[in-house]
This record gives sequence, structure tokens and C-alpha cells, in this order.
Amino acid sequence: LARTLESVFAQSHQPAEIIVVDDGSSDGTVEFIKSMGDRVRLVQQRHRGPGAARNAGVSVATGDYLAFLDSDDLWLPWSLAAFAEAVERYARPALVCGCFRQFLHEDELADCRRLPVEADPFADYLSVWPRQPIVGASMMAVRRDEFQRVGGFVEDPINLEDHDLSLKLGSARGFVQLRQPVTLGWRLHAG
Repeated sequence: LARTLESVFAQSHQPAEIIVVDDGSSDGTVEFIKSMGDRVRLVQQRHRGPGAARNAGVSVATGDYLAFLDSDDLWLPWSLAAFAEAVERYARPALVCGCFRQFLHEDELADCRRLPVEADPFADYLSVWPRQPIVGASMMAVRRDEFQRVGGFVEDPINLEDHDLSLKLGSARGFVQLRQPVTLGWRLHAG
């Protein structure tokens, strides 16, 4: 979590707010977040899973766009700037999907560079067929009104609740798939 938050603090386009949802952990997360003072807003809930945790964060968020980052992943310093550029360039699409690189060790991200934003715009997510882009939670920036219109993340204990959200947003106006730059370091775990 410390490295994840460092990657958020290092953004060239600073977020309007940073919200951490503690989903009933017992690993010192609450104490760590409280030690950061007002830089991070803490939301606590009993363990309910990733969909419920993300929805809890959204319930207190104030921004027009929502961007999610799992506690073991990393944004590159230009991630939010790339999302913001896509939002402006493509007339406030409902969903922007970033570009990821998997890694076991952070040095595997060393050759990621801030490249000019290149993207493929679509009328909506469903119109990308036959392409089937992966839209994981940590790769997306979603317009708040559309997120709320479709009811947010499913809170049932399912796998791929983030993919479920992209399908629920399927016909919402505007989907943009970034081809570059890499916006997410998606951490793999040896186990």
C-alpha cells in the first residue's frame, strides 16, 4: 500500500482527492493511513469484498471522474495526465481504459516512458467488437454520472466485478482505449 500511494502522490496531474477503503484488514492499514494525516481520506468497512469497497469509496468521492487503484498495483507518474488528456480530447467519454504492464519486480517497469497519448475512441464499449479489451478496475477512469446510473460495482462475491462494470457501461456514450503510454503496473505475485 505504501508503494501504491507513493505512485499516486507522484502523479504529474494530481488527483482531486485520494480515498483509501479499508475492507476489514488486520495488517495495520488503518494505522498507516491515519499516520498520513489529511493527505488521504480513510473509509472503513467490515470485509465485504472489492466491489463493495470500491463503491464505498465512490460514495464519499466528489470528482466528476473516478479512477481506481488496487493496493498492490502502481500508476506511472503520467497515468492521471493521460486519462485527463483522453477525457478532454474525446469529449468526456463515459469510460477510459488505460494500458498495463505486468510485473513481479518494480525494476521491470523501468523502461516505461511518458509517451504521447495514442488512443482508439469508440462510440461505446460494446462497439469495440470483435476486440475484447480487458478493463480492470485499476485501468479505468469512469465518469461518475454513468457509474451511478449503472449501479456501480456488483457487490456479490464474484470474480471479475470490474469486467462486469465495463459490460454494464457497454452502451454509455464514449469509450476510449489507450494504446500508449503504459498507465498501470499490474503486480503479479509469486504465489
